[in-house]
Amino acid sequence: MAGVHRGARPREVGAGKGDGNSHSGALRPARAVMYRMLPAMSAELSQPLGPVLKTVPVSLRDSQCVVTVGDRTTLAVAKSGCEPHLAIVDFKTHRHQQLSADERQALARICADRVLRVRNPAGGITRELWDAVASTAEQ
Repeated sequence: MAGVHRGARPREVGAGKGDGNSHSGALRPARAVMYRMLPAMSAELSQPLGPVLKTVPVSLRDSQCVVTVGDRTTLAVAKSGCEPHLAIVDFKTHRHQQLSADERQALARICADRVLRVRNPAGGITRELWDAVASTAEQ
């Protein structure tokens, strides 16, 4: 399970199988995939689209809206003192490696405000995920 966060503290929205966390939020059945990444696009999209930063820029703290995608990115941004307004996480890295217990606890604290749980397959975006992200962006 995973989730989406928006607000003073992040919520989680994402994909994956059970993460064992006891976050609040209704679990809804998976829905049909709206968008699916073509296998031929996988290699292209695995490459960075811009510079890969090893540290979080100080200027990020002054941003009015910070959105993170990924567990490690969310943890790094929060560790720098800038909590995301929207965090899309699945409590895994690369969709299969589990986070350490300390990382899971830290991510749970970051996403403590509000959690929306959705099921979403790798390489796709379901209507449920789309709607969850849209509902947090509207707030």
